[in-house]
Amino acid sequence: MNHQALLITQCLQNDFVKLLGPHQPLPNQLHVGHDESLRLMGENPTEGPVAMMMRWAYQQPEEQLRIIHIRDWHNPSDPFQEEHLRQFGSHCVSGSDGAAFAFAADESQRGAQKINASGLSDFVGTGLSELLIPYAGQPVRVGLMGVWTEAKISFLAYDLRTRFPQMEIGVCSALTASSSRAHHFWSLQQMQRLLGVRLFSSIGEFTQFLLGSDVETPLPAPRHDDKPVVEIAGPAAASPADLRLIKHLFRDCQQVSLKTLDGGFSGNLVFGSESIDLHGHKQTHHVVKIGPQGAIGKERAAFEQVEDVLGNSAPQISDFADFGGRGALKYRYAAMGGGFSTTFQKLYSAGLSTEKIERMLTTVFSEQLGRLYAAASPERANLLSYYWFSPERGDNVRRHAEAILGKPARESILRLPSGQTFPNPAHFYTRELPE
Repeated sequence: MNHQALLITQCLQNDFVKLLGPHQPLPNQLHVGHDESLRLMGENPTEGPVAMMMRWAYQQPEEQLRIIHIRDWHNPSDPFQEEHLRQFGSHCVSGSDGAAFAFAADESQRGAQKINASGLSDFVGTGLSELLIPYAGQPVRVGLMGVWTEAKISFLAYDLRTRFPQMEIGVCSALTASSSRAHHFWSLQQMQRLLGVRLFSSIGEFTQFLLGSDVETPLPAPRHDDKPVVEIAGPAAASPADLRLIKHLFRDCQQVSLKTLDGGFSGNLVFGSESIDLHGHKQTHHVVKIGPQGAIGKERAAFEQVEDVLGNSAPQISDFADFGGRGALKYRYAAMGGGFSTTFQKLYSAGLSTEKIERMLTTVFSEQLGRLYAAASPERANLLSYYWFSPERGDNVRRHAEAILGKPARESILRLPSGQTFPNPAHFYTRELPE
């Protein structure tokens, strides 16, 4: 039995995903566009999601992970390809810069199989079927990454599912893209629902799906061992993995000061940042959130889906990374250029007037989030589970309660320092939620 996992890349070529300037025209009809190429390749394509994933893949032994690159490869003089090129225009002409891979791969350390495809199906006249025959009837894990999500990726997933039904197929939303963000996420959901494809939001989960839970997530080595210098103010305790993530998110800095933004009982770390780049310039403020890689990956995907709807009211993701089972997001709001915005929680606790409270809630839930509610559709869901109310949060909730009381919080009804009584929230988490 063959225990090799397969990583199949799809059309990760310059004509499809090469990073463009904000106003630079598309090189052809099939390029995914500035926004999606930026999301997929990153501001610096040598350190973006695709580059990190490919660097990790080439470091794995061939007997554990086989890499197959499917590339668009066209010959304009071939009559068989004439109709395809007429419909989609000239692209990925064999040997051209547009047909070259958009990532760097050091094949001196290990090999990878290249499949040239000239049509919509990767199994017609390509040799891919023969390449995969040794895996027939085996529950081999196959990871897909590349473009377009609603076309080539979906078509490949369908072909694999119908020809090799025992294969377990996985796709990561951070490593696939399309010309439309809405089409991208809709297609991912369709593949999950109709084809049984496993959908991952974080790169760390994707690599673990391929090779196992003990596999380290891809993260490049720091540019400078002693930079940035990280200072954390507040009660939050960052683990070595968290610090590695922080240093990666601020890898272009000499110094970063983080202030703990308290609130919530999820156990995630939330910081406001002040940073100075390697040239001594003070950078704009950001918010950094660190937590379990799966949950943080889902939060990143949720941000990406609402960016086009909410515009500047939504957080803009500057960077993200996974490491050691942890995930990190670095994002900013349009209003953060001049400094940190305060939180509603702090304003409310400071005695905000009822009039201002009503105005703020109307702005948030009607004027801004109302755009989402207008397109809402009914869906069955366990809201406690959806909002992460789970027994594992109980100890953290109890610590918060005891910090307020100044003594152990063991009773079912707690008496607050101000004299009122209140049901013990830790009991709700630890005793009621499991039932």
